[in-house]
Amino acid sequence: IAVQPANQTAPVGTSATFNVIASGTPPLTYQWKFNGTNISGATDNLLALTNIQFTDGGNYSVLVSNLAGVAISSNATLTVSTSCAPSLPGLISWWRGEGSANDLLGANNGVASSGVTYVPSHVGMGFHLDGSSYIRIPASASLNLSNELSIELWCAAENNNEVGLVSRRDNESGPLNYELGMIPGSRISVLFNDPAVSGDTDAPGSTFEISRYEPAPASGGFHHLAATFKQVTAGTVELDTFLDGQLVRIRSFSANLSRAVNDGADVFI
Repeated sequence: IAVQPANQTAPVGTSATFNVIASGTPPLTYQWKFNGTNISGATDNLLALTNIQFTDGGNYSVLVSNLAGVAISSNATLTVSTSCAPSLPGLISWWRGEGSANDLLGANNGVASSGVTYVPSHVGMGFHLDGSSYIRIPASASLNLSNELSIELWCAAENNNEVGLVSRRDNESGPLNYELGMIPGSRISVLFNDPAVSGDTDAPGSTFEISRYEPAPASGGFHHLAATFKQVTAGTVELDTFLDGQLVRIRSFSANLSRAVNDGADVFI
């Protein structure tokens, strides 16, 4: 083996390529290994990995052979980066799920209910919520709608049940102040409740001002969701919905965020 495969570091979701250069009487055959186990179909001098996840981190090597014998390369280590993009100005709170429900900025620490666990996520660790468990963040004026508030998160649904991803409410059943929710495979909902408004909603008959985007991503993979609540004029509220970095829905209401009910409620994740 003239050139050994080299160590690499790659962020989650990106790609990496290992390369080996060998000499000898042709034909040369190649078999790449991951932590000592053969990788099915990896029989070229190049090994390309796409959509890298944390489970892909480890040692890669390649066995090169011809009629004269075999040679095994040294290990090349793939390190999967856990770093996030730099936070934006104006960040209020960030619940990373790195083994606790604490707010990275320290102002709005959450309390995990029974059933909350911490598992490998899209970047680092994250919350695993079983359908009845939740993170409860005590009421804080910094989490009020005011003139503009944005919510963003990475999530991977395990089933197609409806879920309130981030909800501000008095308790587990409501009434709601604002919410970002989803039915995987069906729709993403962004909503608030101005009691002075009636009938202006994507869900006729609802008491909420709801903006819906269809279809929502199916369960089984990570997706980035975000919602922005904006008081664009004294009497107009705009709800913006983002999916995987793309603005997918803009919905305006004749309403006022300052009238939204329960602006002193807790926030649930």
